[in-house]
Amino acid sequence: PLVCALPNVEPSRINVNTLSEFQAPLLVMVTGGALRTAEARRAIAGRPAGGYGAIEEFLAQDLFAGLQLEPAARAQLGVRTRYF
Repeated sequence: PLVCALPNVEPSRINVNTLSEFQAPLLVMVTGGALRTAEARRAIAGRPAGGYGAIEEFLAQDLFAGLQLEPAARAQLGVRTRYF
């Protein structure tokens, strides 16, 4: 068995700059199912070559227009990774 342990108890954010299309269900989960898997894949595929500088840039995509993302859900998304 493999174990992954982080040095703190805070949740680790989902880095939208490193997500693969295979991981699209993570975005579906964060949106409470408001975003479908195919839409989440398009959001990931639309990432610019240099990535996003801020989560607001990612959420500015047309796919998220009109989507009411709860603050707690929004806090689960990020553009940087701390542990790898």
